[in-house]
Amino acid sequence: MPAPPRRIFAFAVSALLLGVAAAVWLELPSGPLCHAILTARTTHVTASRAGRIAEVTVEEGSEVRIGDPIMRIHDESLGHAILAKKREIASLESKLQQSLASAELELNWRLRTLESEICDIQLRSASFLKEKYNFELQRSMLGDVLAGRDFAMIDDGNSLFDSMVVNNKISSSQRMATVLEMELVANAAEVSSAQVEICELRQKQLLGLKESLPLHIRKTQGVDVAEAELARAEAELDQLLAQETELTIVSPAIGRVGVFKCRSGDQVDPGTALVELLDDSKRYLVVYVPSKNIPSFELGTKVQLTFPGNAFYSGVVSSVAPQAKPCLIAENSTEDTTVLVQVEQTGHVWPNVPIGSQVMVRVSEKQ
Repeated sequence: MPAPPRRIFAFAVSALLLGVAAAVWLELPSGPLCHAILTARTTHVTASRAGRIAEVTVEEGSEVRIGDPIMRIHDESLGHAILAKKREIASLESKLQQSLASAELELNWRLRTLESEICDIQLRSASFLKEKYNFELQRSMLGDVLAGRDFAMIDDGNSLFDSMVVNNKISSSQRMATVLEMELVANAAEVSSAQVEICELRQKQLLGLKESLPLHIRKTQGVDVAEAELARAEAELDQLLAQETELTIVSPAIGRVGVFKCRSGDQVDPGTALVELLDDSKRYLVVYVPSKNIPSFELGTKVQLTFPGNAFYSGVVSSVAPQAKPCLIAENSTEDTTVLVQVEQTGHVWPNVPIGSQVMVRVSEKQ
């Protein structure tokens, strides 16, 4: 009697499944099986100064870029210092304005006095110069008389005579009087010349004083001191504000936010670890290989990986630690050592599972 069609179909399906299972079993690697932890390149973010965490601006697992704010720290003492420094700067600015106003008033008054004195010196110098020229003219005319010329005239209103007419030679007494008059006139001309030089020297001194007067007034009125105090306070405020910017913790790298080690309200000190940034683009496995199986994990060896959910992927051994670490092997409960082996991804991109997930690693003996 022929078999029913359903039995024949069920037998065929069973045979097919057994064949597939056998093929898969033959393809499975038969090397040693080891445990591994999925790891990523990490960047540690620490506190740059002491304070209390006021706000966390990102969530765990979120993507951040360089410069993105992660959290803010509140430093009450810094806030008080900034406020006090701003008040000090306002007071110093008012003091500087008062000094500038006093300096300007003093400078205007001093300049008017100097300009008046300079004008007076210039007038006196012009008068002395005129006298000098008149005396020199008189001396020249008297020289002509002594030379025996026929006619000489002096008409300045101040001479001993208004005019003199000499027909022939002058007498001895007249010559003596003329010589004495020339001496007097020459001395007067020299005195006038000296007076002109004194006036010019004084004028030069006054002009130099006028040029240096603004700087002198600034010093005497305390403008320079007020400006220096204001500049110092502003520099100190800049330093405080720079410290305030440090209260905003920003991302130093591109990555994914890991688990926060501190929460809002926690007090932190400089160097306190806050969070780690995980770079998913640089994930790798840390495989704990018993030392007896380490010959199977040579550099460049391809391995088969089983991720959570029985997802199968591949990797390659990229580094082997130079020193083993003691551990306990669960299979025989005897003490042995393990070697840390690093496996990088190859082939298909590994699944997006949480960092720290456990992965099974097996080396195929058919390589």
